[in-house]
Amino acid sequence: MNKKKAIGYIRVSKEEAGKTKISPGQQKASIIAFCKSQNWNLIEVSEDRGKSGKDLKRPKLQKILKEIEERKFDVLVVWKIDRLTRKLRDLLKLLETFEAKGIGLKSITEPIDTTTGMGKAFIQMVGVFAELEWNTTSERNKAIAQNLKDKGRVLGAKHLVPFGFKKENGGRFLKDLKPNGEYQILKKVLDFKRPVVELAKETGMAKSSIYYIRHNPIYKVLI
Repeated sequence: MNKKKAIGYIRVSKEEAGKTKISPGQQKASIIAFCKSQNWNLIEVSEDRGKSGKDLKRPKLQKILKEIEERKFDVLVVWKIDRLTRKLRDLLKLLETFEAKGIGLKSITEPIDTTTGMGKAFIQMVGVFAELEWNTTSERNKAIAQNLKDKGRVLGAKHLVPFGFKKENGGRFLKDLKPNGEYQILKKVLDFKRPVVELAKETGMAKSSIYYIRHNPIYKVLI
């Protein structure tokens, strides 16, 4: 049986240098040890030193993304998901690319397995907290507002109306139970046994929107 081919990725920004709990050398050592424990063939460990996680414009990461398109390896290994990105929007894009190309994503310090629905949900939540930790300026509020608007959410003074729901005058959310309406689509989307690609074709929704809905914690409260 052929061994899985793995690539490791590490990053430390200028702001984190000397402050982070784990150095680039320690990240690399951890990745090497982890791949050895899994009997994976570690091809290389790429490093973007002094680069922020605010976007994906990093030389080594861009090289890895090209190699994903060419299916040169099977799994990407990181010490922690925020080494890859601190932006939820970018994480969604990466997940979509990984799934389309059949590439796995593993975090050494977090129980992440992108081949399962629960694993995808967990990685999304990690991405949310990574974004909140990094983005503490007013630009964060502008970006979130625009992101919600782009995804068809209604912005109000006090409440957001989640997809599949409507709001009473008192502010309470109720299921929108119109035949073939949003709530019926929502139930299909939240069926984690169904593949994202299949749902995208059936509903006409973008795959990134399906990921967004599936892993939005508000539905754990409302459903």
